[in-house]
Amino acid sequence: MAGAWGTAVFAAFTTIATLWAIVRLIGVRATASDLWFAWMDWIWVEEKDAAAPATASSPRALMSPVHAPRRSRFAGRQLSFGRLALSMAVVVTLGLGATAAALVPALPPAVAGADAAHRWFAPYYDVTLESGDELSRSTMDDAPGGLVLAFVVAAGDDDCTPTWGRTYTLDDAAQRFQLDRRVERMHREGRPLAVSFGGALNTELASACATVDALATAYRTVLDRYGIDTVDLDIEGDALDDAAATARRAAAIAQLQKQRSAEGTSLQVWLTLPVAPDGLTAQGSAQVSAMLDGGVEIAGVNAMTMDFNADDHAASTSSLAISALDATARQ
Repeated sequence: MAGAWGTAVFAAFTTIATLWAIVRLIGVRATASDLWFAWMDWIWVEEKDAAAPATASSPRALMSPVHAPRRSRFAGRQLSFGRLALSMAVVVTLGLGATAAALVPALPPAVAGADAAHRWFAPYYDVTLESGDELSRSTMDDAPGGLVLAFVVAAGDDDCTPTWGRTYTLDDAAQRFQLDRRVERMHREGRPLAVSFGGALNTELASACATVDALATAYRTVLDRYGIDTVDLDIEGDALDDAAATARRAAAIAQLQKQRSAEGTSLQVWLTLPVAPDGLTAQGSAQVSAMLDGGVEIAGVNAMTMDFNADDHAASTSSLAISALDATARQ
């Protein structure tokens, strides 16, 4: 509301300044009557074929001043419809601008992590969905923009080794479908690339790794191998309620960001979290708070706008998704 009032004040100031400039331009005193007559004089222009002034031989010259007809202010002039239309357009524009400024709420400030200059879009690419030559012939290299490679999880419930979907080790992925080579190619082409840790299936690394250092090492193994500077932490299912894993995750990511900063680089961290039509769920909000409390700099939140199980069956999926995104942005 304060932003809207500020915009309205600015619009009013602009209007007054414009009128003052007009008054100064036409060189008359700043009074309503003077401004009115100046405007009337401006829209009434001299006729190109106006009659010549009366002479001594003309009938009009024989009339006495008392009986002579009163000469109109605009005699010998004609109305310029072009200037009249321009005047009306200026008045309407100023009026609409002031009204809109007062009624339309100010836009919310942009989130630092979603700076338009650094905004990019990328689909998730599940490395485990294809194998061997099938993956090498897939559309991965043809995808527009960048990619989010998914999903890195633990090798087992108590095994802190990072794998692709618990199906392939990092070495397996390099040998079976040349993942390392293809990632290197994307880097050469300057295409954005991220890796997603977690997901709906299997065991998330933060739950399998017993210590913060072990978890940070597992994360770094993946980041260094693929030259990644952007990670997506897809936290859902049982991982949302694992308090110990949540604390380890925040501490490990904060540790990695400090290491990267000391090395003169950075690590962008995104959180993929569940939402409802009214914004982040309580579990999702708790994950954001845990990260911030742990000293993590969050680049942004990726809202999972699906499977709402909403009571409002009349609402379309798209309208529910938009509602969820708007509510999440306000949070």
